[in-house]
Amino acid sequence: MIYLSYRGILKTAVHVGPQQFHKDYVPRLGGVGIFFSLWAFVLLALARDEVYLTNLLWLSVFASLVFLTGFIEDVRSNLSAKLRLFLTTLFSLGFCLTLEVSLFWVLFYTSFLTIIIHGFNLIDGFNGLASVVCAVSLLGIGFVAFEVGNIFVATLSLGIAGAILGFFVFNYPAGFIFLGDGGAYLIGFLSASLGISLISKNQEVSPMFLILMQAYPLIEVGFSFYRRAFLRKKSPFLPDALHLHSLIYKMLIKSLIKNPRAEQIRNPATSPFLWVMNSFGVLPAIMFWDDTPILVLFLIAFILIYVFAYFKMLMRKAPEWSRRRRVS
Repeated sequence: MIYLSYRGILKTAVHVGPQQFHKDYVPRLGGVGIFFSLWAFVLLALARDEVYLTNLLWLSVFASLVFLTGFIEDVRSNLSAKLRLFLTTLFSLGFCLTLEVSLFWVLFYTSFLTIIIHGFNLIDGFNGLASVVCAVSLLGIGFVAFEVGNIFVATLSLGIAGAILGFFVFNYPAGFIFLGDGGAYLIGFLSASLGISLISKNQEVSPMFLILMQAYPLIEVGFSFYRRAFLRKKSPFLPDALHLHSLIYKMLIKSLIKNPRAEQIRNPATSPFLWVMNSFGVLPAIMFWDDTPILVLFLIAFILIYVFAYFKMLMRKAPEWSRRRRVS
């Protein structure tokens, strides 16, 4: 994909907006490799006649539809945010209807899937950030799946984590290729759907395990909606540059690495801070996957850590805002 894109054979649209941090063109085709990895897994399962083949096919079909929604935006840049939200919700609902669960859980899982799909797109702002968060989540889901004997979820989680880490080699630290909307949507759908498949089939796994495992992208969506709609009185569909990773980059990384020519260092230096924060949700989820009260306490703790970190970064910006107001 990198070769084809830089040769001009297959190019993606150039996205310009408040979240844009890269000056040079970089192909947004990383999701294509993960997409083909998923279907390579399907072909292997077909060749081996795996017992979980039906579940795998349903998941792969709806994952592909979600991926194509984002991929069209990457290539053509002509799908509105509302249309993408509608399509990803529709495909999430389609997948959830294949599960043997009640209507309540269908609606709950559909909402959760949709949020996580767009949550990974929101946190996909710096090299290696979304890919590592998703790979770690999948490895955690795979570990618990092995513990309870769910071979389908365990093996597919491990396979997709491997595909994502293959992308990571070309994305971090240099950023030769990006996930794009298609890639972010795809990994978000796969991590959430595999977690849903786990807790829907294995009742001993607490639903709070899934929520805490995906706490970072989940809270990012909720906090972004609250910030845009209620604090800034704007449409929640309009992008901004006030995500936690954006603030860490502007307020912390730029103060630590002051050379303006060091962008190739600043960008990848941002992601490890979020990797560490994400671990405060992932590690307790893996350790206490069957203990709902403890998982709830750790979720509350994670929310407090996120809010503290966010406003700590925001306060570093306050003096600059004040100076600008006084000058004007």
